[in-house]
Amino acid sequence: LERRVVLMVSSKPHKKATNLEIALSSANIETQHLHTDKIFIIGGSQLYKSTEDIVDELWITKIDREFDGDTYYNKPDGFTLYESTDWLKGMCKKTGLVIPYRFTKWKRSV
Repeated sequence: LERRVVLMVSSKPHKKATNLEIALSSANIETQHLHTDKIFIIGGSQLYKSTEDIVDELWITKIDREFDGDTYYNKPDGFTLYESTDWLKGMCKKTGLVIPYRFTKWKRSV
């Protein structure tokens, strides 16, 4: 992805970074080289929970479908919606079902 810093953080020892502070430090250095100020955090629930106090913007894909699962993302308090697409439709490759979704962007308001 152009002008985006992508670092993997994992609790698995064979992954690139097992420490969030190290990963964010590396990301800050790389953003300077790319002349960007955006670091995208794409993770699991532990990573989202660990970074909810330091992020200033959220890009969330909302999916209009119920799924079985044990983890769901809850947007932290203090964010205001500033951009949203209309509902789009995509086909699930696994089930063939057409699933409505939309992209939303949120900024920290506090």
